Amino acid sequence: MFRSNSEELQKYQQDGELAKHVIRPLSGPGQKTIKAPDTEIIDEYLTAKPGFVTKIVESRLWVFKAGSEELTKFEEDGELAKHVIRPLAGPNNMTIKAPDTETIDEYLCAMNH
Repeated sequence: MFRSNSEELQKYQQDGELAKHVIRPLSGPGQKTIKAPDTEIIDEYLTAKPGFVTKIVESRLWVFKAGSEELTKFEEDGELAKHVIRPLAGPNNMTIKAPDTETIDEYLCAMNH
């Protein structure tokens, strides 16, 4: 797994393999193994859902509705004064943080579909 147009992707296309990569057995769709240049790419892939923007900060998953005021505020300040926390509810048992319970519930519903 690669970011589009990344240096790692170009190297892989040229050589057919990367000297350094991360493997997450059974983490992908259908319990397929995922390989990527680093864990950040895998985490971004596993947490991405249409209609939501996710950010991983200090091993916690922040979830926002795409285009929301809360997302804009978070991107400006790096934190929200008011938020909800749901421990171990996210992918790979990550703690989820979001502006409200509704956002977490909708995100988790999207994860299961």
